[in-house]
This record gives sequence, C-alpha cells and structure tokens, in this order.
Amino acid sequence: RLLVPKLVTGLKHWHLREESVFYPKKSFHRTVAEIPKGADVLFIFGEIDCREGLLVAVEKDRYEDLEEGMKTCVDIWMKEAGKVVEERGFRAMIHPVIPVLNETRKIVMNYNRIFKRAVAEHPSMVWLDIFDDFVELRGGER
Repeated sequence: RLLVPKLVTGLKHWHLREESVFYPKKSFHRTVAEIPKGADVLFIFGEIDCREGLLVAVEKDRYEDLEEGMKTCVDIWMKEAGKVVEERGFRAMIHPVIPVLNETRKIVMNYNRIFKRAVAEHPSMVWLDIFDDFVELRGGER
C-alpha cells in the first residue's frame, strides 16, 4: 500500500463540532476532499484535545469533569468523521491518540478507552489496537 500523508495542522476533535468555523475544521474538509473516494485512510487526531483542550474546558466549567469532556469530544469526532467516511466511501483506520507527554498520559489512556468503544460501533472504521506500543512500562504500571 502506498501511504500519502495529508496534514491538517492544529485540529482538535472539538474543532469539528457543527457550529465551529475555526480554520482547522475547514482545513480538515479541504484535505479529505483531496483524498480519492474509496481510499484507505489513517486518521491520527486527538492529541491536542488531551494535552490542553479538555483541561482548559473543565477549568472553564464547560464540562462537569474530564470524562464528560472526553465523551463529548469523541462524539463530535465520530459524528463529523463518520459523515466524511460514509460520503467518501473511505475505509478508515483510527490511530489511538499518542501519549506524547507523561503529564497527560492518564488522560490519553482514558480518552482512548472511550474513543476505541465509539470506533468499534462504526462499520467503516477500524481501531488500530497499538496503543501499548507507545507506552513504556515503569514499575509494572503504564
């Protein structure tokens, strides 16, 4: 298979909500429109939500707690990406959110748990169950 990278800079799952007009959402739609219909597509998004977006939103009382924020962001992603996948006939491979910072690792782990469940319910999406490959064991704990 040939992988052709398509970059959407700064996209949070949260940016894809219906009322958003922020440029990363527009960039996302422009970018997926360039991908041939029926293609296999690997999506890697969500890290910024886990690193900053969720914590800030909870601090601003947008969500009751992190769990509610995570579910909301995953739902936003699933709704919008699901539409794109169906309209374009993509076979979507969903990469788990990458735990780039030790400080947000637990948030990423919980987010991926919710995200994985949601992806499992979509007929045209496949969760790449590779998260453990990114997490180093220390003292028997991830």
